[in-house]
Amino acid sequence: MSYYKEIEQLLAGVHPEVKDLLDPAKQKRRFPKTELAGFLKKKKIRAKINGEIPEAITKLAKSKEDRVLVPTETLRTFFTDQDIWDLVPDRIRKALFSQQ
Repeated sequence: MSYYKEIEQLLAGVHPEVKDLLDPAKQKRRFPKTELAGFLKKKKIRAKINGEIPEAITKLAKSKEDRVLVPTETLRTFFTDQDIWDLVPDRIRKALFSQQ
């Protein structure tokens, strides 16, 4: 069963007012944006990416703010869709799955 189907089933019985709090697409985490920017600049990474990097991810990587919150599902989806998940540094992976 796919990750999204599992989440859909888990959310099926949740009260509507609470659903947004549990939806992974809407969860946000602090993120090591400097490391993300460096990762995306690597030649081997750029060569593997098909098309443009989503604006939300580019904006995050270029952000000057100390604390940036991002939808973690946006990043996870991008890394897996582009087939670069295995190349993602551990610190970035941990940030995507950390609890706050």
